[in-house]
Amino acid sequence: MQRRLTKNPVMSVRAVFRSQFLWKIYGATSMTVLAALLTVAAVFLTRSPVLEVAQAYELIGSLAVATLAGAVVALCFGYLLARGVQKSLSEITRVAQSLTCGDFGARVKKLSDDEFGLLGLTLNLLGEEISERMATLSQERTQLAALFAGMVEGIVAIGDDDRILFANSAADRLLRTQASLSRGKQINDVQGLGLLLPVVIQCRTEKKRKHLELTLGDGENVSSLETHASPFKGEQTAGVVVVLHDVTELRRLERVRRDFVANVSHELKTPLTSIKGYVETLQSGAKTEPELLDRFLQRIDVNASRLVELVQDILSLARVENQDGRLGKTAVDLTTLARTSVIHHEHAVMTKNISLQVDVSDQVVVQGDTEAMRQVIDNLLTNAIKYTPDGGSVRLTIGRDGSQAVLRVQDTGVGIPTEHHARIFERFYRVDKHRSREDGGTGLGLSIVKHLVHSMNGKVSVSSAPGQGSTFVVQMHLHS
Repeated sequence: MQRRLTKNPVMSVRAVFRSQFLWKIYGATSMTVLAALLTVAAVFLTRSPVLEVAQAYELIGSLAVATLAGAVVALCFGYLLARGVQKSLSEITRVAQSLTCGDFGARVKKLSDDEFGLLGLTLNLLGEEISERMATLSQERTQLAALFAGMVEGIVAIGDDDRILFANSAADRLLRTQASLSRGKQINDVQGLGLLLPVVIQCRTEKKRKHLELTLGDGENVSSLETHASPFKGEQTAGVVVVLHDVTELRRLERVRRDFVANVSHELKTPLTSIKGYVETLQSGAKTEPELLDRFLQRIDVNASRLVELVQDILSLARVENQDGRLGKTAVDLTTLARTSVIHHEHAVMTKNISLQVDVSDQVVVQGDTEAMRQVIDNLLTNAIKYTPDGGSVRLTIGRDGSQAVLRVQDTGVGIPTEHHARIFERFYRVDKHRSREDGGTGLGLSIVKHLVHSMNGKVSVSSAPGQGSTFVVQMHLHS
């Protein structure tokens, strides 16, 4: 920050007469003149030891006039000399004060050939050196600020007095606070930064790097932060620098992986336990009874089919996730796929006496993958038929909305409570787990639909209420 000059050195007569240099010259010159006159008087008196009174007075008057004239001459000479020196010194003083106050572009303009000129030249070189160094420091500071601002990790530097020395914008975002605008404040005075105090104190006490994981927020707005605190010591400041890493997504993926393993284990265990139980019962003698043998074999076949369907869905989901965002963007005739899928579900519809209506006005072609779109329609229709009671109805509608194709599958089934809408597309998530397993579902169908639609840059949503059925909506880009 630049400081203001206390005063500007002004070249004036008053300034010259206040100059100590002037009075030193004047004193030296006056003393020289007076000494010379006294010497002349002494010589004259030595040669003429007896003087008359009139002659003595005349001599004294002459000496006084000569002394006064010498003093005036000395004053004029000193004034002219001091004015020149004062002018050079004023210029040098002005430049020196400007440099002190942060004006690094100030220079001595008139350089003489004497010592003052050499001093001015040295001051100019000093100004150029300071300007270059300040420009370098400013550039480095700008680069460092840009680096900190562009970092994903949050950085907070805290002094030994628990005051904030620095914080970047990423720290504001991660800690949900305004730490970057709170420099100089106590850490406890800034909302959200108090969470860092335990790791800061621990790092400062043990004088080594410490680690702590923090959890912020609640409900669906929870985030996990890894904090790494390291001590630092500079020439003028010392403290602790804390680096923040957002591990929310990592923790979510770890939770999804654990849930997936647990769900797969449970889904596989249930039919395998049933198959093993039926086999042991048959081996213990039930195979000699034809009715039991036939019923047990049917149950074994149902559970085996469920295992096959589960494994196929898991493999299908794995393929979809591996191709996330990379499915082909070819022309897909959505109308033809929908009609073909309806034909494949005729047996299930007739078995449950369900009315299946198809509302397709004309041909609708979208950008996507043919096999993926077929799987999306099949899964949505299978879900709708499965959860619609006997005598209900399912309606499939395909239309256009601007540049989007809209596919709707609407049923009159049991419906889905609002609190489950956000999680209905998760793997193995079921609203009614007992009923879903009785219906033979794997819990992966809607998850596969979501991944397939997103891989084709589409959107899928659901609107439903208990007892009022469900409507699944898929939006895809029309093929240009």
